[in-house]
This record gives sequence, structure tokens and C-alpha cells, in this order.
Amino acid sequence: MDQFINIIGLNYQAHDKIEKIVLKINARQIKYLVSLPLHHSQKIDIQEGADFGMVTYNLIPNYELEVEILKLNSMVEVIEPVWFRERIAGIIGEMMGKYG
Repeated sequence: MDQFINIIGLNYQAHDKIEKIVLKINARQIKYLVSLPLHHSQKIDIQEGADFGMVTYNLIPNYELEVEILKLNSMVEVIEPVWFRERIAGIIGEMMGKYG
């Protein structure tokens, strides 16, 4: 079961690699991540009174992570890696196309 330690959920592919994921998250949402972390590697950096904080994960990006990010709606921005930021932006673009 150690194969699931580096992912969120159950969507595991053996060839994927662990990546550093950095998210910029609205400060109001940070308290929820403090009380219910998405992953054991979660690290939060937020200054007192700031409007947002930076949240870092070391994990294998997968479908479940994408869903968790999309659930945060406009309260989150993927900062890195660039390819994952572009992937999320592409998903959002597809969603917008359905409402255009």
C-alpha cells in the first residue's frame, strides 16, 4: 500500500514521478487546509494578515489532485510546476467553453 503514499486518492500510475506542487490559496481557505490537509506532505506559508498563502505539496499529480484544486474555485492558483498550471488552465478553459 506504500504506492498510495505519494498521491491523493486512489488514482495511481507507477510511471509517474513525485513533483513539487505550489499553490497560492486565499487566506480564508487556508484554515480548512490546516484542519484537513489534502496530503501529508502539505506545507503552508502565510504571513499574519495576508490575503493569501502559499501551500506546497510533494506528490504525484493525479486526477484527484486536479479535482481538489478545481473545488477551490477562484480561491486557488497553481504556481508550479508550469506544465500542471497549464493543465489546470486548460481544464478551466474547457469548462468556460461550455458556458460561452
